[in-house]
Parts: sequence; structure tokens; C-alpha cells
Amino acid sequence: MKKIFLLFTAVFMTAGVVCAQDLNSALELANQGNDAFSAGSPELALEAFQQSLKIAEGLGEEGAAHVETCKTAICNIYLALAKNVYKEKNWDGAVTAFEKAKEVAVQYGNADASAEADELIKSATANKLTGLAAEAKKLKDFATAIEYYKQLVALDPTNAGYAIQLGQTFMSVKDWASAEQNLLFAKDNGQEKNAVKLLARLNLSRCQEALKAKKYQEAVDFANKSNEFAESANAYKLGASAARAMGNLPVCEEMYMKYLEISPNAKDASDIKLTLAASFQKAGNKAKAKEYYQMLVNDPKHGAIAKQQLPTLN
Repeated sequence: MKKIFLLFTAVFMTAGVVCAQDLNSALELANQGNDAFSAGSPELALEAFQQSLKIAEGLGEEGAAHVETCKTAICNIYLALAKNVYKEKNWDGAVTAFEKAKEVAVQYGNADASAEADELIKSATANKLTGLAAEAKKLKDFATAIEYYKQLVALDPTNAGYAIQLGQTFMSVKDWASAEQNLLFAKDNGQEKNAVKLLARLNLSRCQEALKAKKYQEAVDFANKSNEFAESANAYKLGASAARAMGNLPVCEEMYMKYLEISPNAKDASDIKLTLAASFQKAGNKAKAKEYYQMLVNDPKHGAIAKQQLPTLN
């Protein structure tokens, strides 16, 4: 019995020595991996940690802690490799590389690495779609650009910047309702300044369309809506023209006065003043008519008319 006991003891001691030697080999490979990674060779680092992991997994409990260390390192290396592709702006290649990084992270139960890979997949995809949309817009292929921007919005529905781009592109094809929907979303979600300018321009374009189609009340309404977002002399002028065309002189007068207030040195300022003077005169508002004729007394174009009409208002 004593000989058998000694034999078992010798076997256990040999196993312990082998285990220690294997663990040292695993640690040495891990150190080589660290050195390779620091030297800018992530491929060599990955190979070293994978070999180290394989050895550690064969050691059972003795290698368990090192197994987790290797798995974390391998996940980080896969992310680093993918980031290198990302830096080269190879978006398709980056997506593929990050998908591999995510696959490994899921396999090793590394939630942080998996989440980071997900975000970077989304970022690379967004960069690709943004570039494709910009190129389509440059070629005036707005229908294609709209499809790419829709994909961007689907990728990140809370991104007001994507909504701005989609809304602006819808404006290019005169899809006013879709443009307005996206611009209003952008306005309420961090892009108010840019969205307000575009919403004012959108409604000004709709005003022009309505005026051309002789839909005068619609034209006035769109002019007012444009000014609600951002006042402009042009919107007041177009609204006044529409109001005048349908015989609504009070609205016409009000909008022309606002036009002159915003743009007192406009090329047609004297023409507008004459229109206002005649309109007030016709309405029996002598004080206002006199005020506007008086502004024209020294005007080279309308001075003679003003001087002729002023005595009739006393």
C-alpha cells in the first residue's frame, strides 16, 4: 500500500508541474500578444491571444481566470481591427468587420464589446448612406436621395439631422406635405434654427404656386404661415399681391406696409407707396393716403402724381 501511495503522489506532482508549465506558456503568449498590439500589429496579437486561450481552456479551474482575460483581449482586438477599416472610410468593409467583432463578443459573453460593435455598425452604415444620398443629390437624382435618407431615418428615428435632410430633399420634388412633416419633427428635436428657415421657405414656395394658380386665399394663407416661421419681405409682398388680386384691400395694405417696414430701400418701394396711397385714397382714408403721397413728393418716378393728388386730400 505504501508503494501505491508514493506512485500516486508522483503522478500528482508531475501533473502539477505540467499544469504550471502550460499556464506559464499561456501567460507568455499573452505577453507576446500585448507587445504585438502595442507595436501596432493587431493581427499578430490576435493570433497570440487565441493560442493562449486554447492552452488556458485545457487547464480547467487553474486557467479559468486567464481564459476570461484572453476572451476580453480578443474581443478588443477584433474591435480594433474593425476600427482600422472604419478609419479608412471603407464602410462596407467596416460593417463586415464589426459584425465579426460582435459575433465573437456574443460568443464570449462580452456585452460591452457587443454593444460597441452595434453602435459602430450603425455609424458605418450611416456614413455610407449619407455619402450615397449626397452623391444622388449632386446628380439631382432626388428620388434616390430620398430613399437613402429614409433608410437613415429608419436607422436612427430620433436623429433630427436626418429628418432635416429628408425634408429638404422632399422640397426639391415639391412633396410639401412630406417635407413639412420631417421639418416639423426636426424643429421640435434639436434642429429648430435650420428647420424654421426651411419651413419658411417651404411655405413661401407654396404661396408662389398658389398665386400662379390664382388660388389667392391659399396664397395669402401660405404667406402668413411663412412669416410665422421667419418674417420675410418677399412673403409679405406675395401675400399682398394675392390679397389685392382678390380685392381684399385691408389685407393688401397691411402686408404692403410690412413689406416696406422690412425692406424700405427695395427697388419697387416707390411703386408700393403709390399703390398704398391710391388704395387708402379709394377707401376714404385721407390721412393715410396723404402720408404715402407725401413720401413720394421728391420721387423722380411718382413725384408728379403725388403733387397732383395731395391738394385733393385737404
